[in-house]
Amino acid sequence: MGPGSDADRRRRAGPRDQREQRDQPTAARRAARPSDRRGLPADGTAPSLRDERPRRDDRGRRISGPQTGRLPLRDAHASEPDRSGTRRTGRGGADRLRRSRRASERSAVPTLAERVRRERRRPPPPGARLVGGIVGELLRRAGARPDTARIWGALVVGLVGALLLGVAGVSDNYLHRGVETSAQGPFVVQPVGDGFATNEDLLGLPPDVRPEVIQQMAGYGVRYVRMPVSWATSEPEPGSFSWDVLDETLAQLEGAGIVPVVTVVDTPEWARGPETATALDTPPGDPTDMYGFVDALMRQFGDRLPFLQIWDAPNDPSYWGGQSPDPVAYATLLGESANAARQAAPGVQIVLAELRPTPASGPSDLTFLRALYRASAAPFFDVVAIVADGGDRSPYDRQVDEDRTNVSRAIIAREVMLEEGDAQTPIWATHFGWAAGPSGVTDAEQAEYTVAALGRMRSEWPWMGLAFLWSFSPEGSNPGRALTQDGQPTTTLVALGEQQAATGDIAATGYAPLGAPAVSLTGDWSVVGSAPDFQSSPEIGAALTVRFDGSGLIANVFLGPNAGLVRVQLDGGPVPGLAVEPDSDGTASLLNLAFSPAYEAAIPIVTGLAPGPHTVTMELIEPGTFTVGALVVTRDLPTLWPIVVLAAAGAVLMFFAVRELLFVLAQRRGYLRRRREIDINPAGRL
Repeated sequence: MGPGSDADRRRRAGPRDQREQRDQPTAARRAARPSDRRGLPADGTAPSLRDERPRRDDRGRRISGPQTGRLPLRDAHASEPDRSGTRRTGRGGADRLRRSRRASERSAVPTLAERVRRERRRPPPPGARLVGGIVGELLRRAGARPDTARIWGALVVGLVGALLLGVAGVSDNYLHRGVETSAQGPFVVQPVGDGFATNEDLLGLPPDVRPEVIQQMAGYGVRYVRMPVSWATSEPEPGSFSWDVLDETLAQLEGAGIVPVVTVVDTPEWARGPETATALDTPPGDPTDMYGFVDALMRQFGDRLPFLQIWDAPNDPSYWGGQSPDPVAYATLLGESANAARQAAPGVQIVLAELRPTPASGPSDLTFLRALYRASAAPFFDVVAIVADGGDRSPYDRQVDEDRTNVSRAIIAREVMLEEGDAQTPIWATHFGWAAGPSGVTDAEQAEYTVAALGRMRSEWPWMGLAFLWSFSPEGSNPGRALTQDGQPTTTLVALGEQQAATGDIAATGYAPLGAPAVSLTGDWSVVGSAPDFQSSPEIGAALTVRFDGSGLIANVFLGPNAGLVRVQLDGGPVPGLAVEPDSDGTASLLNLAFSPAYEAAIPIVTGLAPGPHTVTMELIEPGTFTVGALVVTRDLPTLWPIVVLAAAGAVLMFFAVRELLFVLAQRRGYLRRRREIDINPAGRL
């Protein structure tokens, strides 16, 4: 490097001279240092290989990287001006230039640095500057006020935790609303077990068609049929009754093993009031006239009519003589009819009239049901009847709303009953199903939805009893019909027949009376007079067997000094929690019912079972009596891990948020010392 180079001059110059040179304007410095347009000194001395000055663009902005405006020393291959003033390029320089141009032509893809620069030059999205400014201001204030930042951080964490807990609560309510386990009383007392039920106007069928329809019902497993009985037809004149058609129909049902549910409708002309003299679907002008008809009906047939429903849709003006529905008037009519039926046949079960969900004009079913409870009508019915119309929604739709048409709407009826203090009365869906056709679902969906809805009722709703298909015979496009127009079984009927064959003798969640298909008694049993729901046997070897689908089983038994010792088996083996019978080789357990004083008890026989069908057998093995009543199948709620995780995460976040707030408050009040504080006099000696 020559003695006159810039680097040599900077080394010889002192600090003051260097500062003066830096302070000189750019033009002055260039004039003081003559060079050609390639940065070569005029005296031919070697220049510095790289200028350390920062580069700037045409707007004066600094460009990263040092400025490289000077060339290395000339050599044999360097470019130099010829005599004519033009520049000649040596062979090595020309080769490097060609290679550089080819490389630049081949590099069509921009480098990473170029892409980063382009991203930086791209304008920010709308609102980004505003958000960035707000965040920056918050960070600045947080640094200036650490306690405030901690408080805000704790509040944000607590808000997130509360949000997670809220989501978990809403999800749990959505998935478990209306679901009951039957693990604790009071139990919903179902008068019958599960069974295939349908609606059918049997008395309106031609006499030669009726037996065929009844046999079809029995062939597909129908066990209950709801049918209307016209008061106007049965008693056309006061005191003049016609029972022939009804008697014949009941005999045919008894032969097929089908239980009737009779609905009393239609007021005869002689019993109508003056305002509704021309209306057939009208209540009687005098409720005592209804008392007389029901009394005669039940005295004529007695136990052959185990279920009696009083009227139909009293909340719909079209079924109330065109007048405004009156809950108090219907409660009076219900009371007169229930008293007459129970006095003539003490074992009859009174079913409340079916209530229309949303009639065109009139109160909804839920409003009318509340009014009936407040009119003191509860003692006069044993079963509540509702409509469970699936609409166009699947049975898996768990959203519950009074104005929403789906099967889950039945949950609101149950909640109304609980609000009124009635937890033991069951609910029947006296019309249930989906409409198939252009305005409804497909035939395949109808079958799938119907079977799935019945399965959901069995496992989740112990308060729901029978669910009656809309109709068995074809009646236009009624939902849930079982036969086509040409008398062939629909896809829904075939699916229900298969379901009935698979689960008909298995008790579902809830109350299972001794007369249910899932319960069988062997030996000499007799009904207990003071408790008709109980049966007793003194015979050694008398046994009770029940098949159920649940996680536990509760047995209602009588304990007393004369009660005997009972052998209990679960699926052919011992029962966990009970003493093992010594003589059974470990295959059975013992349950001692001897106790003083005597009383009725609900004893959990088994709990904590895995889902699936199970069989429990209870057999008297020593002298004494074995008195047992209804059984109750329990089912544990399924554990939904996503809800559990959400709730746990929310609780943890809430804990840390409250903890942080308490720490900040304690530090600001002086109860806790801050971490940055140092006590230079810990013992107080200075």
